[in-house]
Amino acid sequence: MVNVISERDLFALQRLSIKHLGSAIAHGRTLADFQRVAADIRAYARHLMAQGVQARQLTALISRLNDQLTQGLPATGTRERLLTAGRAMGAPAPEVEGWVAAFDFLQTLRLTRQSDSSADPQQPNRIDLNILNPVDERVLKASLRAIKTLQQRLQLDYLR
Repeated sequence: MVNVISERDLFALQRLSIKHLGSAIAHGRTLADFQRVAADIRAYARHLMAQGVQARQLTALISRLNDQLTQGLPATGTRERLLTAGRAMGAPAPEVEGWVAAFDFLQTLRLTRQSDSSADPQQPNRIDLNILNPVDERVLKASLRAIKTLQQRLQLDYLR
């Protein structure tokens, strides 16, 4: 059968909502509670990826849940930190946008790989470069160049 949703599937999807996850984090008391919530967050991320949610929005959402899980406090995600750091360093807007685009692309690759059923659970972030299409290869190279400019800028700031 194709495209058949069971009652169990429906209950599982209802259980995995932002409100439910936030509440589970807030009420968690034991390590087992938090391990269960962490597994639910990963399942929710896979569900959202399957629904076509963009990496930027998914990353922001999951980062906030993970921040709440690990610290109990709202925290600014990596994307926002890159934008803030770029402004603080006085970096040109196109350069900062390149850092953010690189981050978004790398997150998309990583999340896509993690949602792949053939992904190695011991190394869920490892990307086989041989399976990338030519466009993704070029975008990956451009992303790595953008990251290199950020690293060089940071290195110069620390050497001064």
